[in-house]
Amino acid sequence: MPTSTSSLPQQSLLALLFLAASPCVVAQEGGEAAAPMAAAEVVTEGGGESISAIPTEGAGLTTEGAGEVADVSLREAPVAPASFLFNTGAGAVYDNNIYQTNDDTVADTVLLVSAGFTWTPRVTDTSAFALTYNATLFHYLEQDDLGGDVNHNAGLAGKLTVGETSLTSAVSFQRLSGSDLSLSGSGFGGAVLGGGSGSQQALVSNPEDRNLSPQDVRDALSASVGFSRPLAGKTSVNGGVSYSANLYDDPLPSTQTYSGQLGLGYLVGARTTVGVSGVIGRTDGDDGSLSEDYEQALGTVSYDATEKLDFSGSAGLNFRQSDVTGASDRTDFVFNISTRYQWRDRTGLFLTAGRNTQSSVTELESAINRTTVYVGVDQRIADRWSLQVSGGYDLSDYEDAQNDFAQTREETFLTGRVSLNFRPTDRATIGLFNEYRQNDAGDDLSSYEGNRLGLQIGVQF
Repeated sequence: MPTSTSSLPQQSLLALLFLAASPCVVAQEGGEAAAPMAAAEVVTEGGGESISAIPTEGAGLTTEGAGEVADVSLREAPVAPASFLFNTGAGAVYDNNIYQTNDDTVADTVLLVSAGFTWTPRVTDTSAFALTYNATLFHYLEQDDLGGDVNHNAGLAGKLTVGETSLTSAVSFQRLSGSDLSLSGSGFGGAVLGGGSGSQQALVSNPEDRNLSPQDVRDALSASVGFSRPLAGKTSVNGGVSYSANLYDDPLPSTQTYSGQLGLGYLVGARTTVGVSGVIGRTDGDDGSLSEDYEQALGTVSYDATEKLDFSGSAGLNFRQSDVTGASDRTDFVFNISTRYQWRDRTGLFLTAGRNTQSSVTELESAINRTTVYVGVDQRIADRWSLQVSGGYDLSDYEDAQNDFAQTREETFLTGRVSLNFRPTDRATIGLFNEYRQNDAGDDLSSYEGNRLGLQIGVQF
């Protein structure tokens, strides 16, 4: 995607923060990465770079089984002055099934207004930080009982180098209103200025949110601290601690997850690192939601980012001990794969896949074994046009701990999205998208099919 020459120092900064956040990600039983918003992506489609905070839903693809790549070598960023950028946007989304039901579907048009900022203090050879915030207001034209909600999305990511030790930290908060739960993945908000990242984010959603009413509300919190440093020869060590929480309004239960990770890596060749990682953690669920302890033993591999390709992956075993009386201990296979490939100058590809386990808030004392595959293509057309095509498959197996983890139901979620973006100036973008989604739960209660068509305009200054 085209970039502004004057923005190159900030692009390097954001690339640095994206990689700096990676070492502190700790796999979690709760199905959410330690710092889902710490990974700050470079977004250029709107003219000038901004931080697009990856939403919590996206963390499900890099969670339990994701572990930590054994070592990540950070690209060097030039010293850059502090910067403060505002962004604002407006849009309209037509949704032919706003309540996500199988029968008696209701269509409506939703108007959205978004505003936010990105602040990056002065970058030095040893430190880099970025703060981002966005607020989005929703208004339904036909449904008087919906709308008026404001979604809040804030994230802080930082990196500090002390001697040979690299320290990373990340904090994030999301207020997902009922309106935003049904529209999450529309690509609006922070992603409105970014075509490629918005395409990928649009596909990712929490399986629990897909079964909730538009009136339901969730707060998503996360915090993490990580470190990495070289040891003797080609060996390195990394680790971290993290916390995440999904806090729903009553009567839905909330969950919190605490975890710690420690890993070793060995450099094989110039860019490839292999290693092992261990994780220990606990998920606490209230009001009958599943609580359990867990441990993970993972093998990890990473290929340091180049101009063409970056890859990271992990696979291993997850050992679970449920608090439910009479429930047996469980051992599950978990994995995560994430890769981006710049196939040609104007064509980029992404693939992310994983298997994780998380506690259910809609099925009390139940766990969700979730397998996901998402793929996409970002195609630049001329200097100011770009096209994104993406699709995903999400299989969620619900298991009842009270019945010794017998399967209760299975959901298959399919989604596809096409986005066309035009950048009339270096600081503005106009986007048109169409998104299809289908949830097959084997019954009429949770199954549904829907389509969204949206127009979005974003400006950065």
